[in-house]
Amino acid sequence: MLIATILFLILMTLSLGVPRETTRYFDVTISQDKEVFRPGDVMRIRIIVRNKTTHDLVNDADVYANIRIYQGNIKE
Repeated sequence: MLIATILFLILMTLSLGVPRETTRYFDVTISQDKEVFRPGDVMRIRIIVRNKTTHDLVNDADVYANIRIYQGNIKE
């Protein structure tokens, strides 16, 4: 159930562009290195899961994410 909840929140956050989602038990924050990536750039994201009650980091969480990458045109 925990993994399913985290997966759902990650998908919602990535698809809506919202930097943070809150559940009953955990706060999930997703951030990326930069907004625009050029072809060949390494894409890095940071997923932080915190216990909502104690605000402690959850270090042993199993996090799975399906990420969609939308390709657009770069105008200079």
